[in-house]
Amino acid sequence: MRVADFQQQIGISEEGFQNVAKQLRATPLGKSIVIGAYEGEAFRNALALTLEEPGDDEFSTRTGHEFDEGKTSS
Repeated sequence: MRVADFQQQIGISEEGFQNVAKQLRATPLGKSIVIGAYEGEAFRNALALTLEEPGDDEFSTRTGHEFDEGKTSS
C-alpha cells in the first residue's frame, strides 16, 4: 500500500518507520522493546490508515491480523 505524503500522514519519515519496524520484527517473541511516544504514535497512525484503506476484507490478508483486532488496537 502506497501512502502519499508519508511523513505528513504517518508522522515519521518512511525510512524512520522502516527502521523501527525492522527493530520490532527482530525482537524475539516474549522479549520487550522500548520505543518512544513519537514512534508509537506513528505506528498508531499507520494502523488507523491501514484499517481505513483496505476495509474489512483485505485487512487480514495484508496484515495477518483480524480486522476487529486492529480496530481494538487503534
